[in-house]
Amino acid sequence: NGFNSTTKDAAGETLNGFGEFGVSSSNHPDGVPVVTFISKAADDSGLFLQMPSGVILRIADTATVYEPAGAAFWMLTEPSVAVSEDNTECYVSFAGRAGDSWRGIILATIPAAATHRDSVRLTTVADTSTPIPASPHFNFRCLTVPSATPQGDVVFFGSNCGSSGSSVLEEQ
Repeated sequence: NGFNSTTKDAAGETLNGFGEFGVSSSNHPDGVPVVTFISKAADDSGLFLQMPSGVILRIADTATVYEPAGAAFWMLTEPSVAVSEDNTECYVSFAGRAGDSWRGIILATIPAAATHRDSVRLTTVADTSTPIPASPHFNFRCLTVPSATPQGDVVFFGSNCGSSGSSVLEEQ
């Protein structure tokens, strides 16, 4: 199953323009990998997941108000996908930005048999209100390169984005 500019998502919207993507390293229960990618549908940029059945689920888009951020996403990037060890779920991780200054790493959990967006569950892994471990006085400001694992974990790079020579930041 492929996709192109004539492909429609599960909501019937035609995909237009493609960006970053990720392919699972393990197979879905139907015997093939799953693919996550950035595209545009209707007037919104979004993150999508193509299931082996050909169904394309919208994970999140720029019309999605993400409650932890208190605003709609304006950027979705760096998608990664993994199939759970027990083959019951797909995990999609991505970096997102919303509002004036919110940045975060998000994990979407999707049942392996999903056919509709309603079954997508978004969880914040870390964001700009998350303290950096071992540095409780500093929160993450830069969060990037998330990678979902078959265990449902997300590995990512995060920092306070400091480079001014601060002795506290140099100790990190």
